[in-house]
Amino acid sequence: MIYCFDTSALNCLHDDTECANITVGLTSTNIVWITALNVIEAGITNEVVRRISLLRLQKQLGCDTRPLQIPNLLLQESAFAFAARRSQRNLSIGKDQNGIWYALNNPELIDEAARQELYAWKKELEDNFRIAHERGRPQFQRLFASMERPRNAAALLRHYVQNSDFLYDVTAEMYEIGTGVKLHKDDLFSFFSSAPQWPFFLLGWAYAIYARAIQPQNYGRPNAGTIDIWCATYLPSCDVFVTADVAQYKALRLINTFNQRHCRVLRYSMLRRTLILG
Repeated sequence: MIYCFDTSALNCLHDDTECANITVGLTSTNIVWITALNVIEAGITNEVVRRISLLRLQKQLGCDTRPLQIPNLLLQESAFAFAARRSQRNLSIGKDQNGIWYALNNPELIDEAARQELYAWKKELEDNFRIAHERGRPQFQRLFASMERPRNAAALLRHYVQNSDFLYDVTAEMYEIGTGVKLHKDDLFSFFSSAPQWPFFLLGWAYAIYARAIQPQNYGRPNAGTIDIWCATYLPSCDVFVTADVAQYKALRLINTFNQRHCRVLRYSMLRRTLILG
């Protein structure tokens, strides 16, 4: 089985008294895919000894394989592959991301300047995500003052999934910006089948819009953030996704119901119980 972890779950594993046994149990009969996001978030860790230890654990779990690409670059790679009619797609980081591979292999060499650079990248990403929804919320609230509001996030996701015209308009614009090639409407579902990361990225986007801009209560910060939502892009590529983040678990559990692959989204505590108790 292929396991993929959110960084929150890797932190829990690192601090677990049974870390060594769980790690052996995971890697002896399974594949664990570390993601570029895992490496970046561990690299931001302020305390040097913990940062090095976290990255060494990731290296051990990944068994010397290159991490999965950052989701936006994964989308770009899969779009280029489809445009070029290439059947092979590289899910792992390329040579242009060797800095991530270097950090994973040499965690003790990450200095404060590198840590601050990683922190600034993540902060900008999360700030832009938050601001976009804060600015969009008044418009959505005015819109649903005069029409029926989706009952919940699941209703909004089902609505989008059934609206092929909307899906095409959103996808085609992003696809053409990324590749310089026009995506024909007849090719939309062939593209989604070839690059399943795309519809899951869009599902994550729709979930975030509902959670932060549409729902009348409990919107904003209590909900999954950018990186949490981006991890939806990995769901079609793994058999088990593990998180210790409650908001992310809630989001990915719903998004995963649209997954044709029999992937499970688990809380770290559930994974731990399964591996320790057998």
